[in-house]
Amino acid sequence: MPLPSRVIKISNREAWLYEPRNEIGEYATLSHCWQDSQPVATVKENLQEHKGRLICSHLPVAFREAIQIVRSLGLQYLWIDSLCIVQDDAAEWAVESARMANIYENSYLTILQQDDGLSPCSVRFDAYRSKSSSNHRPSNIEDHHLSSRGWCFQERLLSGRLLHCTETELILECKDDEWCECGDLAKHFKSPDLLSMFSKEHVSGSEWQQMIAIYSRKDFTHRRDIFPALTGMANRVQGLGKYHAGMWESTLAQDMAWISLVDKAAPEIKMPS
Repeated sequence: MPLPSRVIKISNREAWLYEPRNEIGEYATLSHCWQDSQPVATVKENLQEHKGRLICSHLPVAFREAIQIVRSLGLQYLWIDSLCIVQDDAAEWAVESARMANIYENSYLTILQQDDGLSPCSVRFDAYRSKSSSNHRPSNIEDHHLSSRGWCFQERLLSGRLLHCTETELILECKDDEWCECGDLAKHFKSPDLLSMFSKEHVSGSEWQQMIAIYSRKDFTHRRDIFPALTGMANRVQGLGKYHAGMWESTLAQDMAWISLVDKAAPEIKMPS
């Protein structure tokens, strides 16, 4: 796959920002939450410094562990939004945010950091399985803060392979199957399985409405990101006519018959039939 316009290049000991020129290669992506403050970021002032070297000790734990995971898997490139997009360059952000869906969809693996970091034993890899203790407490990944974020919802649906890094274990998920260290997958997933939605040739109106019902309950740091984060998924839908801000021409009457549930703790949101 073509590499993104800027990636983190990882050697045995160092990492730095790298700008490929129409190069083909495999890369990983990180899906994470900025929580209450923005992590270490690339801005105009430090762009050249980051191209020379990223000081890993200055990076958040989640970033350092993502670099370690990529290195352990034998990959060379990693994409993290706050490092690979110059955050105070509005023109670059407009271009690169529009490409995010492609970046995640074409990545070899998306790492989802459900917490601030893993325990040290959990990032020592043997193939796709960690060497951590087999005494795991299953945790539902849908209950983690990361699963409540709108951008992360798009990243999860469009990525081909996902590695969930939870506080107790690693969970590998793809379009067709899942693997976990505790052996009890039923305790990890409770929302409708939408991961295969965009691997099909056509998406039905009811499938899109099901997805929107879940998406509408996600959180955004900036409300202006609601439609940009949805556009990446809408661009992969065919056969429903023209797209209008989350709704489709062929199902417009039904799409507009929505109701608002203020209580986010409600068990589900239903589109009227």
